Amino acid sequence: MPLYDSGDASGSLFFVMPYEGGQSLRERLRDRGALPIADALTVLRDVARALAHAHEHGVVHRDIKPDNVLLSGDAAVVTDFGIAKAVSAALTASPDATLTQAGTVIGTPAYMAPEQATGDAAVDHRADIYSLGCLGYELFVGRPPFQEPSTHLLIAAHIATTPRPVNELRRDVPTPVADLLSRCLAKAPADRPQNARELLPVLDGAAGMAVPPPAVSPNVVHRAGGGRKWGIGALLAAVTAAAMYAATSWFGSTAPITVAVLPFGNIARDSAIDYVADGLADEVASALARVPGIMIKSRVGALAYRGSLAPDVKEAGARLRADYLMTAIIRQERGRWILSAEFERAADGRSLWDDRFVLSPNEQALTADTIAASLTATLRQRFPRAVRLAAARPPNQHTPNSEAHRLYLLGLGRLIHRGQSVDEAVSLFRQAISQDALYADAYSGLAMALALMPWFHGIPPAQVHDSVVMAATRALALDSTLALPHVALGRTFWNRYDWRRAESEFETAVRLDRTNVEARVQYAWLLRSTARYADALSQLLVAKNQDPASALVLSHIAYTYAMAGQMDSALAEIGRAFATDSTNLTTLVMGASIYLKADRLKEAHALALRVKAPYELAKSGDREATREELRKLDAQPPRWGQEGRRAEIYLGLGDTASALSSLERATDARELWALGLGPGAAHYDAIRHSARFRDLVVRVGLGNYVSAFAR
Repeated sequence: MPLYDSGDASGSLFFVMPYEGGQSLRERLRDRGALPIADALTVLRDVARALAHAHEHGVVHRDIKPDNVLLSGDAAVVTDFGIAKAVSAALTASPDATLTQAGTVIGTPAYMAPEQATGDAAVDHRADIYSLGCLGYELFVGRPPFQEPSTHLLIAAHIATTPRPVNELRRDVPTPVADLLSRCLAKAPADRPQNARELLPVLDGAAGMAVPPPAVSPNVVHRAGGGRKWGIGALLAAVTAAAMYAATSWFGSTAPITVAVLPFGNIARDSAIDYVADGLADEVASALARVPGIMIKSRVGALAYRGSLAPDVKEAGARLRADYLMTAIIRQERGRWILSAEFERAADGRSLWDDRFVLSPNEQALTADTIAASLTATLRQRFPRAVRLAAARPPNQHTPNSEAHRLYLLGLGRLIHRGQSVDEAVSLFRQAISQDALYADAYSGLAMALALMPWFHGIPPAQVHDSVVMAATRALALDSTLALPHVALGRTFWNRYDWRRAESEFETAVRLDRTNVEARVQYAWLLRSTARYADALSQLLVAKNQDPASALVLSHIAYTYAMAGQMDSALAEIGRAFATDSTNLTTLVMGASIYLKADRLKEAHALALRVKAPYELAKSGDREATREELRKLDAQPPRWGQEGRRAEIYLGLGDTASALSSLERATDARELWALGLGPGAAHYDAIRHSARFRDLVVRVGLGNYVSAFAR
């Protein structure tokens, strides 16, 4: 719609546009629901032509939705290009400007492309293609593809959830149109149609493809009593229709299938196989995740089933939010490892695949790729439109020798266990590298294990920094697609208070592997520590969609809500975390802090006692237990991390001068007390207005946030 004029009338700004006598598309949908197929196709064609014209003149609309489409006679007219032109003019006038500099995202959440929802400055016309896909979805089924109760969940869905194909919800939508909308709704702009004119041939040719509703069969014979019986022709037609519907449901869906890989059970006599089993299960999950059409769910949450040889498939599927489960049992027989694997449907426990794999000590026949290839071959037959061929590995990609691979699996198993197993993981990864110096994954695991050493073994970060950087750099030189080395680098850079480089590494890790929960949690931790709570929640909600049964992820979400002052949401999420895993250390620590912040002192005290959280102990009324923690700490030999803990004790006891002195010593030792520094952290409320505290914030590299942290 053109803009005729604009001006100022007694201080009120106005603009003049044509009058259209019809209703908006929003009003039509509200009054009558989903449109008839022919009408929906007409509207889509008109909107696509309008966007094609706009895009060819350099204008991106940015807010395509039913409210901005008017129905005028037999035509659909796209309105509100004023926002698009204003944004374009602003960016043209200021070449260095971005849409996110003022913290603003333009658009309507239910129709936003993922890159638009996250404030990407590089949003282009392909965001309108995505919004058109959302609009088309609503035309056919009466609602947009995602309907979440809050804006942040809606944005998370756009980023990480693939909607059901529209013809699964409305069977008379022509298949080419349904496929076109699925392409429009692709997460990556490069996977969508690249311009609006590409849509027109399908939409123009679809009018004659609409599937009519089934007619009443002439073979139906009515009884006097009002019932009916089926003639042979009608019965065959009904059976055929049911079979076709079942085939469509079973074979026809293009939506990814959701799969959880449970930890492999071990009934062998060798306890070392426990670690091999954990490492191998993780590798199989990684191999399956590379297959287009398979979405691996709850990799962390699945660890709750470690040691379970016969899990309840239905319960596990519901808990892990996965429609299908892969399980396996490893046993030892005459020097060989035998793995028996099975793939089951969670709804009813039906087995869709099983296979048996044998590995002798001197062979590398049992690999994650071998197992994944066997399973995906079956899945491609059962789900031909959803599960596709994985990208071929480069022909020159290195294959490690069997002993290096065995040592790597042992190291990976220990890395997954964390805790006091981290130093064992370091040793095993180094042994794997000594067996095969070209093994990229072993270098990657070594970098991550070394980066965790300060946390789990009290090693000063400076002692491992160079080793982390060398291992990560070597891993990336051998395989630049790996995400984990970037996570390790991010952690080691924040150990040096180099927040900018740490953030860059986490961003790179997420870009390389969007399903990497570890990368998103670490990135969110950094964002939360720099008071960017909305951005942290965005990362964590994507992680939650990927791993909904992870108490770790749920706890970080809860703590971020608490730091942002949203206590109702914080309490709800920490409750879910405890229901998922009441023994998780992060859940216990963050739960104590959240309950204290919510003034639920009894619950805070109970948790603080379990994890010896000194600040929470003192503030929940147990000052003697807090003093006992101080006595124990003073009796220990000096160790990295002690001064930050000592500062917590002093803050709990109200001794702010001693707390500041401890924080100064902690900063000298580059302890990571600053990772809990945000303005929502109650620990530091008593010292926020101190000049010494502000100096400390500057010293740890967070000077840009002094004013926020001093509130």
